[in-house]
Amino acid sequence: MKAQEDNVKKFKYFQTISQYSTQVYNFYFNEYKPFSTIVELPNQQTDLSRLRKLADTLKADYIVFYNNIHTVNINGLTRLKLTTSLYSKRDDKIILNKETEGDTNSRGDMWTCSMNVTLSCLLINSVRTSTDEVANVLRKRQIRQ
Repeated sequence: MKAQEDNVKKFKYFQTISQYSTQVYNFYFNEYKPFSTIVELPNQQTDLSRLRKLADTLKADYIVFYNNIHTVNINGLTRLKLTTSLYSKRDDKIILNKETEGDTNSRGDMWTCSMNVTLSCLLINSVRTSTDEVANVLRKRQIRQ
């Protein structure tokens, strides 16, 4: 039992958010040409100068990052909240900075989770709300171009 507790303490849930988000963005943006390169990186500094340098190094148009990841209890229900930010290289600024939240409901298809495993649903649904926000911003920008 002690070994399981140690594994739980070492679990880096924020990496799961990043990994699953990467898979979702690949699904959203790489179904049809032109294909996008979606790269997942370990934690980075997110001040504007470092985001600019990272975008230049990676030849990236956008960088998505997360902060303030935490759980809250609302009316007896657990929610996972996170702030999703989207940096645009062209604009050289953060064009989205929005707090979203995931709940414990299973929505089916790619958003299916086991309601018996609360953490699974919280992670999956936090990715759902976050990636939807980013995808909507990017779609609107592509339409304008």
